[in-house]
Amino acid sequence: YWTEGTRLIHDVPESYEPTPEAAIEFYHPEDREAVEQAVRRCQRTGEPYDLELRLITAEGRERWVQTRGEFVTESGTETLRGTVQDITEIRENEQQLTVLNRVLRHNLRNNLNVVTANAELLREQLEQLRPAIDRCRDSATAPEELQETLAAFPFTDALDNVEQLEAKTWELLATADKSRELADIIDQIDQTDTFDIGSLLSSLVSEYETQHPDATISVESAQIATEANAESVSLAVEELLENALTHAGPEPAIDIAVDKPNESRVELTIEDDGPGIPEAERQALEEGQETPLRHSSGFGLWTASWLLSRTGGAVSIIETESGTCVRVDLPAA
Repeated sequence: YWTEGTRLIHDVPESYEPTPEAAIEFYHPEDREAVEQAVRRCQRTGEPYDLELRLITAEGRERWVQTRGEFVTESGTETLRGTVQDITEIRENEQQLTVLNRVLRHNLRNNLNVVTANAELLREQLEQLRPAIDRCRDSATAPEELQETLAAFPFTDALDNVEQLEAKTWELLATADKSRELADIIDQIDQTDTFDIGSLLSSLVSEYETQHPDATISVESAQIATEANAESVSLAVEELLENALTHAGPEPAIDIAVDKPNESRVELTIEDDGPGIPEAERQALEEGQETPLRHSSGFGLWTASWLLSRTGGAVSIIETESGTCVRVDLPAA
């Protein structure tokens, strides 16, 4: 027997009547064995269980739930009684805190270290000019000595250091801008619209073709409508395109296709010819958590995953012979 709240979590109608077998089938295939063992152990020994697992609802949404169970005797009848609580938002908040903490403490710290190190080196190089300038103030040999000093000064290295300072500063600014944009969209992510995914892609591709003239981006799409938050889908696709263009080499080739495999889902694939996403990064995203040894290099893929899951979609990574294929699953309108 399920309560009304349990039916809402599973996205089933009030008339739905579950069976123990059907209830377990809602759990993610990789988590199903854990709940099966816990239930059998509880039935056999009376040991209660308390698990946090992934659930795939009747609408195809992935949710994190906390499921608890205990074996009780009521009026002479032995019963397995339990609760299911939707903790998706809690888990997503934990993921966001973990990733943002890693970005702030690792990526930004490392970039700032580069900035400060180059600034110090540049200062030392410029200081080489100070004695010559001081000696040459009132000296008749000033032009010749100054010429020799300037000839020995590593101007090329100094310019390289300045360029690194500028590049790393822009990276920090871009990270800050993306963080703010992500926060603004998440605040309004529950506001959904019906829009044509093909039109959205055409607009984004036009922008990226201008920014990356050496890239070849092809789009195969019909007019297919989806029901989601347009800004969140747009930002998620931007992050996936940016990731593909950044890591696919000097002349990347990217193929984008949109399909509607059934009446309820829309499938978007972004395939590139790059070296592929590192195993540790892909595994961290698939398992939904990071560790000191297994984490992503930025938070673009996490951004796409968060935004799409909150709108009833999902993102998965498939390694191909020629590169990487990222599949985006969205609810159809």
